[in-house]
Amino acid sequence: MSAHTIYPRSTWRPKYRDGFGTRPIGQLETWEHHSVTTQLAATASLEAEIAEIQKLEQTGQVRFAGGISYTFVIPPSGRIFTGHSIDRIGAHTGGRNTGSAGICLLGNYETNRPTPQQEAALAWLLQHGVANGWWRKPAFNGGHRDVKATACPGRYAYERIPVVNALAAGTPAPAPSTPAPRRPVLAYGSRGAAVGELQTFLKALGLYTGAIDRSYGPATQRAVRAYQQLVGLEVDGVTGPRTWAKVDAGVKPAASTPAVLKVGSTGAGVEQLQRELNRVFPTYSRLTVDRSYGPLTRDVVREFQRRAKSEGRYRGDVDGIVGPLTRAALASYGVRL
Repeated sequence: MSAHTIYPRSTWRPKYRDGFGTRPIGQLETWEHHSVTTQLAATASLEAEIAEIQKLEQTGQVRFAGGISYTFVIPPSGRIFTGHSIDRIGAHTGGRNTGSAGICLLGNYETNRPTPQQEAALAWLLQHGVANGWWRKPAFNGGHRDVKATACPGRYAYERIPVVNALAAGTPAPAPSTPAPRRPVLAYGSRGAAVGELQTFLKALGLYTGAIDRSYGPATQRAVRAYQQLVGLEVDGVTGPRTWAKVDAGVKPAASTPAVLKVGSTGAGVEQLQRELNRVFPTYSRLTVDRSYGPLTRDVVREFQRRAKSEGRYRGDVDGIVGPLTRAALASYGVRL
């Protein structure tokens, strides 16, 4: 694969800061994005590309006050521009900015196809990052839509990620196939048949107890979070490609999934919960260990949920019920259930 030039920040004359702070490199993830800005031709001049990158910087500054959001930007010509420095934190992939590089195709790839020059540049950059110790494998972890409810990097760029990864790895590109119909990304506020299908699946698992109303409200969001926790997915309450893949494959939580504990529960599980709450949180838990989940146990669990939520370790409701999300939060404090 022929060598490319990475144009430094000085080429496009930045006006604002270089990201939000330093970060370690070596094991960065790589996520593909698109800018949804002017679609330049592959023959566009360097100055025309610089003007577009300066617009990206202005947008990033207005939205996040950190200058340009992306680590690299590649226009249709295949030129590679440094956005923020590789050892600086950008604002491209929420929740993963510190540990990842955002590689952005300049233009809109929901309506346009990446050029061969862009794909060759992407593959070379993935190889170059390994050679320079930025990341460990010459392959994208995925597209932005894999970790957020968004169309980014656009359907045409997204469907080519396996081809780019194969090119970077020096292996034959996957044979073309008829893609399966793409599932919509569902999040709080979504409505429609796909939501009803999701609710039906979660109801059969006992995770959703509401009506099949085809409306993605709080109860559906809680059920999705619980499912994600139980099957080893990122817990964000959004039904994106990875969650849909599990749902469509009929993946169920392990049969040994612990029971939900709530007012009225009794037995050894409640006894263990009471003992552990007293042990780990003695400042507010002084429960009688009676193996009965009554109002006092519920109130201590609520207090735990409130505190864990304020510390960012719990994303569920403050309801006094010990389900999958609460169990995961308790485990992060050393509670053994």
